[in-house]
Amino acid sequence: TCEILDRGPLRVTARLSYTPFEIDGKTIVETRTITLDAGSHFNRSSVSFAGLDGAKELVVGLVIHPENPAAYRFGKDSSGGWAAYPDLGDANVGENGEIYVGAVVASPVESVSYVPFKDDIAGNHSALGHVLIRTEYTPGEIFSYWFGSGWSKAGIKDMDEWERIVKEQKEKVTNKLIIDIK
Repeated sequence: TCEILDRGPLRVTARLSYTPFEIDGKTIVETRTITLDAGSHFNRSSVSFAGLDGAKELVVGLVIHPENPAAYRFGKDSSGGWAAYPDLGDANVGENGEIYVGAVVASPVESVSYVPFKDDIAGNHSALGHVLIRTEYTPGEIFSYWFGSGWSKAGIKDMDEWERIVKEQKEKVTNKLIIDIK
């Protein structure tokens, strides 16, 4: 189901509730709230899972395509992780410009790495694997991450600039604004 919470013009927000599924014999319900602010490259996704009885690994990822197999960039520190990629799928080449994608996690992460598909899976996809940001989800909490994109025909000069924007987003969301009124 989808419930529209904000309709703009400064913010659009939707809450999604997904069909229940099972993990270890338990019925799990995922709820996700996605927010996009005007002028931002990044959507905030806040996720919760009802029904879990213990912590579970959670990943945020970017798909890596054969047209650009090694152009991904990523990093992590004590406050979170990020990943960036120029997505050169065949529909995005030449006159169409270049599309950039990115993801940011603003909480401690276990790792950020490229994970190729296993040989038996790779031949069935138009992708080679994923860059995955791995973290842990604690039941009862809300996990937030940011995902977004940019376009070379709308102000993103190149991959170096996109990487800077993704890293800047991570710094913004891991260093909250503090206002002290006296």
